Amino acid sequence: KEYQTHMYLDRSGRKHVIESHIEDKQGNVIKSFPSSNNESHIAELRWDHTYENGYQVKDGIYTWFIKADDMLHSGTINDNLI
Repeated sequence: KEYQTHMYLDRSGRKHVIESHIEDKQGNVIKSFPSSNNESHIAELRWDHTYENGYQVKDGIYTWFIKADDMLHSGTINDNLI
């Protein structure tokens, strides 16, 4: 399984600070992704359904978060629908 989502940013050419992570239903961060500082107009999150240690997560409901330029976006991942 792989989940991915995109967030579109402005095309100003300036650098965007992007941070992202996945949380379980209890609000525990189970996977963090390296922060980036780039000029892209798309912030992308790709998750292979693993914890930080590389082990596969159980099917369930998870929440993704992407913070770009101090704006926080989030969504739900329901493994039962993937």
